[in-house]
Amino acid sequence: GELFRFYLNLPASLREALPLVLIGTAAMDIPNDGSVVYRGFVPEDEKYTLMQKASAVIVPSKQESLSIVLMESWLCGTPVIVNARSDVLLDHVQASAGGFSYHDEATFVVAIRALEEAGKEKLTDLAEFGRQYVSSNYSWASVTAKYMSFLEAITPRKRRKVCFVVQRFGNDVNGGAEQLCRKISLRMNLYHDVTVVTSCARDYGTWENYYDEGKDLVDGVNVLRFGVDEPRNQ
Repeated sequence: GELFRFYLNLPASLREALPLVLIGTAAMDIPNDGSVVYRGFVPEDEKYTLMQKASAVIVPSKQESLSIVLMESWLCGTPVIVNARSDVLLDHVQASAGGFSYHDEATFVVAIRALEEAGKEKLTDLAEFGRQYVSSNYSWASVTAKYMSFLEAITPRKRRKVCFVVQRFGNDVNGGAEQLCRKISLRMNLYHDVTVVTSCARDYGTWENYYDEGKDLVDGVNVLRFGVDEPRNQ
């Protein structure tokens, strides 16, 4: 609700110039305001089209472990506005110079006004900085090379035992860090003995136990699951 409150407190002229377009499954009530456009769940190709047409993509989450949507935005040629109370998001934006950040309502207004005042060339430059950052640090080739280089340095020319720790893991689990961990572990398991340590939760909204506790096997990767003591307090 914080994003809605900040946005709806903007001057009407600013909201008219920069409507807030929402996509995805609604997890809360959507304000009944003409400047807030809720598109609901959309196919991937439509999602990317909307991101490409946006002036910026806002990532308001305070709890991010990677943020795939941030990377997707830059790859779509669009700068971002992120919640600076997420260390991960702030680090991405500061390292890439690919957008704006805010930590309260006053700085949210500053970020929106900066977006409004930036010309097309400036926004294009910000998005390009972000795209270069993603390509250099988070492309499949880059991430795999970093892991392999590290492992070669500590145990050269041996089949290694590798452990990944991630909050949720499974073929039906969504999330940026979770998806990245799954892809890397599957590929590295071809050459090394990989174990993933994770929770029994599947849903990030409730964090209720879904999978059985103990040892599991996901596409040939050994998984060790621990139960969640208490579900998430919404």
